Amino acid sequence: MNKTYLCAFLSCVTLVLTACGSSSEDTGTTTNGVNDVSKACATRASWTRETSPKCIECIAFAKVPRCECQDEEYAGACSTQQSAKNNEPSCEGVDVCVNRCAATDCICVDSCYAGKDTCRPLGAATDGCLTATCDAYCR
Repeated sequence: MNKTYLCAFLSCVTLVLTACGSSSEDTGTTTNGVNDVSKACATRASWTRETSPKCIECIAFAKVPRCECQDEEYAGACSTQQSAKNNEPSCEGVDVCVNRCAATDCICVDSCYAGKDTCRPLGAATDGCLTATCDAYCR
């Protein structure tokens, strides 16, 4: 491998790692949507494309901090809300509980937050944001 090629290759690798290795705090979205666990669930219950690749991608990418190399409008949109929920000890086990509920069983989802008064508003912010952000891809 010649030295010029090696330098060019290493420069490209460095550029890609720098771009994707850092995240931006400003995601451009500060909405919590309906900001209510039950209302967000009711909206999601009407989705007909919740298992489509674009819907699944939206929900997954919206929850995590945006990478500078991502150009999806939803990337990182709800990462602040998700992070707050993840960092709240009283939220432990809530996602497991919610994932056991049928997608249309909003009473079950709501009951997962029973007795979790500190977690509920964080869940409402996260669920509201994800629902508002991904609705166009999932309904």
